[in-house]
Amino acid sequence: MGDLYMVHERGARMALSTMAVFGSAFFTPVVVGKIADTIGWVWSFYLVAIFAGALLPVLFFFCPETAFVRDNALDTDITGRVIRTDNFTSSHNLQPYEKGATLNTTQVSASSSIARQSPPPLQPYIKTLALFSGRKSNENFFKLLLRPIPLFFHPGILWACLTQGTLIGWTVLIGIVLAAIFLAPPLYFTATDCGYMYTSAFIGALVGFLLCGLLSDWSAKYMMKKNKGVYEPEFRLLLVIPQLIFGCGGLYAFGITTQDIYKYHWLAPCVAFAFVTAGMVCGAVASSLYLVDAHRDIAIEGFTCLMIFKNVFSFALTFRGYEWLVMRSGGPKRIFVVVGSVQVGICCLSLVMCKFLFLFR
Repeated sequence: MGDLYMVHERGARMALSTMAVFGSAFFTPVVVGKIADTIGWVWSFYLVAIFAGALLPVLFFFCPETAFVRDNALDTDITGRVIRTDNFTSSHNLQPYEKGATLNTTQVSASSSIARQSPPPLQPYIKTLALFSGRKSNENFFKLLLRPIPLFFHPGILWACLTQGTLIGWTVLIGIVLAAIFLAPPLYFTATDCGYMYTSAFIGALVGFLLCGLLSDWSAKYMMKKNKGVYEPEFRLLLVIPQLIFGCGGLYAFGITTQDIYKYHWLAPCVAFAFVTAGMVCGAVASSLYLVDAHRDIAIEGFTCLMIFKNVFSFALTFRGYEWLVMRSGGPKRIFVVVGSVQVGICCLSLVMCKFLFLFR
């Protein structure tokens, strides 16, 4: 995203990318439930292997490596150059946060001359099939290998991990609730019925995608105008507001309605689940865009941190979640009130982070 698109073009693309990842994850149980009920749960793994094998030749022949080592002068949103498009002026990421930076015509001219440089020559198709085409970074390999570890203590990346990773983990916890409560008496849902309940989560992911697609770039442009034409990556933090409203509200509602399923009907938790996933997509887009805009030079390592945190946290919930939920918590209402309150606190960290960053500029 950072390489291909300017800062005011990344929001909708990042929303689409996030939707592709998380939307498909929530649509999968709808299909898998039917597969498990019809031909057995083992076939869900067999079909994954079959599709992955079928797509391997497509990946090999039609997905060439697009990265290359560019001239440092072209990294305009790392060096802080100001560049102009037809109807938009962007300072990209003014690292290290040049407070009060304004448009400089000399910088624009410099950027224009850089942009007119000839692109690297196209590789013959046969060369694009090579299994290895060289390293795409001049930095030390071991430095790149180990760099994600200390980055967990970076305020921006730690905030992104919490904002994105925890709510993803809570959706895993919701899956445990569905298995523990809806498959058991007195509801006696089948595997197919339980899988169909994820339709609401998929719809919620679509709603989150539409919200982010409409608001992410528009809000950044609006805030930039209010900031006298200077763009700040912290403008992306506004997308945490819908996460607070939809995600946290959905967590509270899911616990309350699931605790007394006869009173609220099984449809109520489905709607709450949709709210949670909508908020999750908004938080994921906000954290991803902030990393790309504010720290594009370490964005790869930052996304690696996001992946590690999300997977470890989700594993911990699946490892102990059932015991915590069914045997010790006293029911889903109590646990999801706690979980929702934790998420509210994490969303409020956005205010703390903004204050922290502005203090140290």
